[in-house]
Amino acid sequence: MKKLYPILLFVLLFALLSVGTVAAQDGGDDVSDDEVNAIARELFCPVCENTPLDVCETQACKQWRELIRLKLSEGWTEEEIKQYFVDNYGARVLD
Repeated sequence: MKKLYPILLFVLLFALLSVGTVAAQDGGDDVSDDEVNAIARELFCPVCENTPLDVCETQACKQWRELIRLKLSEGWTEEEIKQYFVDNYGARVLD
């Protein structure tokens, strides 16, 4: 029975750490897909030519949509987010 305690303790600690990590990654839950897509449809994928960010299926665009979600959850305005993309990827993201 004494050998079982360290194993149970390890499993319990691992489970608690996993729950904390998942909770930390769920930021931006209060931002809807519609809010994200309202901005994403006005931006174009910096990698794919003439592809709006809201419909582009590349991994990069998925990450950029999540970045939009994060910035909205942090209180950034639509104009600030667009300017961020222009500053980082050039004016072509608005064309």
